[in-house]
Amino acid sequence: MEFLNSLVSVISDKEKRLSQKAVTIIACVLFVLVIDNIVGFSYYYNNSQKLTQVTQIGVLLKDSTLSKNDRLNLVNLRENLISHQSIKDWIWLHLSNIPSTNNDNKESVILNPYINFFTSTWFVLLVMISTPLTVIKDNKNKSIPYIALVMVLAEFMLYVTAWLLAKGSAYIPVIFNQPLYNYILNCVINIGLAYLAVIVDKKYKF
Repeated sequence: MEFLNSLVSVISDKEKRLSQKAVTIIACVLFVLVIDNIVGFSYYYNNSQKLTQVTQIGVLLKDSTLSKNDRLNLVNLRENLISHQSIKDWIWLHLSNIPSTNNDNKESVILNPYINFFTSTWFVLLVMISTPLTVIKDNKNKSIPYIALVMVLAEFMLYVTAWLLAKGSAYIPVIFNQPLYNYILNCVINIGLAYLAVIVDKKYKF
């Protein structure tokens, strides 16, 4: 109850900064997604619904009075039901299929996955290191479980951001067959992100 009361107070408090409200809402959404992924509620519910509908289609297909066209439509419907993916599954499938480095190019030189990761995410990694102190400072009057939850959710969001940056950098081909140029470009992009974060923080008082 304390967590729910704190959540409502943060969202409804006009004195709270926009960033605090946005982070709180996003953190709650991520929290629900993580819990759902652990428990598997939506996964088992969707599969249960699929099995029920596929079974019903199987019963209908046994009807000898069905026309050839109706039978074909039912078969297609059954195949669509079986292969149907939820939005969450579709997003995860496409993100997980992004390579860590662009090793499919025809160049003889490929990117080092470790250097590529650190150069493309160094700014986010620094924020991750400073996040615990920031969370504790901004939530001095909150309970320890609340602070711990906010800290975990914030770190999880930052980890996802870092992962996406690293995955996105994999689409950049090896520049002039020299990985060093890619690493420099990654660092420059992160400098741009840091500068943008400072500008947004000053404008909206994040």
